[in-house]
Amino acid sequence: MLIEVATRQITGVIHLAGATRISRYNLAELVAEKLSLDKKLLIPTKINEMDWKAQRPKDSSLDVTFATEILNEKPQKIEQSLELFFSEFQK
Repeated sequence: MLIEVATRQITGVIHLAGATRISRYNLAELVAEKLSLDKKLLIPTKINEMDWKAQRPKDSSLDVTFATEILNEKPQKIEQSLELFFSEFQK
């Protein structure tokens, strides 16, 4: 998507991210499942319980509606992205 935006010289605000809105915990679950790791080792926590130096928003998802409408290279669903990542990782 970044290459298409640059090549087509698209200007303005455009959010480029995956098509799936997912929590950090659910992402960790999917990765653990893909790697055949024990998901019981994952501990769900609330964002306000984390002791981070910088505050994080509870929901950091981006609205990719505009990108989906104008780009030929569409935002991918999380399952597709993980499949591609792990296939490249295994090479």
